[in-house]
Amino acid sequence: MGSSTDRKRKLDLADDAKKQNKTLDARQSSDINPWTGKAYSSRYQSILQTRLKLPVYKFQSELLEAVAENQIVVIEGETGSGKTTQIPQFLVEVGYATP
Repeated sequence: MGSSTDRKRKLDLADDAKKQNKTLDARQSSDINPWTGKAYSSRYQSILQTRLKLPVYKFQSELLEAVAENQIVVIEGETGSGKTTQIPQFLVEVGYATP
């Protein structure tokens, strides 16, 4: 049995230009909101473009993988990186909660 430090993993949300988001964002490839069944508004598209520029988006796949594999995930990132606003949305979108 390994030590408890073997299971710890730090996910750093630093703005690293070399890291790229490896997931295809379904919201970009669809015009229909899966929650309402209605078309996305132009306002939504504008907000989405802003969200895609946040540093946390580059780590979406890595974050969701860490959540799936660990009971506890500690996330560290700069103020304004999208930790508080985007991560809960990622988790809802993959089914960890319902809106």
